[in-house]
Amino acid sequence: MTAHLDPLATHLLQLLPSDGSSLGNAAVRQRLGEALGQPVGLEAFAAAVDTLLSAGAVTKGRGRGGSLRLSDGMREALADAPATAQLATHASARRARRPPGHTHLQLIWKNLAHAHR
Repeated sequence: MTAHLDPLATHLLQLLPSDGSSLGNAAVRQRLGEALGQPVGLEAFAAAVDTLLSAGAVTKGRGRGGSLRLSDGMREALADAPATAQLATHASARRARRPPGHTHLQLIWKNLAHAHR
């Protein structure tokens, strides 16, 4: 797996609660559509979820229609992130017109991908 984050997967990660609670798939998909300004198709959503699952960034939860939550490893990585890296990420995200946290999430995801090989 490469270190590149799919924009849809990036947005999905940012929508999940950092406390480890889960969100239903239908709610996540609706919020993704709102964040992107257009509906998110089932195939695109499923592909983003599969990518995050295989990277160990999210885990499946219970519930009718399924649910997702940040994995323990992702929550720990986000909690351990230095505040300065997060501030720098916001500035670079504005310049590159990427969602806030993109660069930081990319680094975390890269580390998770290497840990799950």
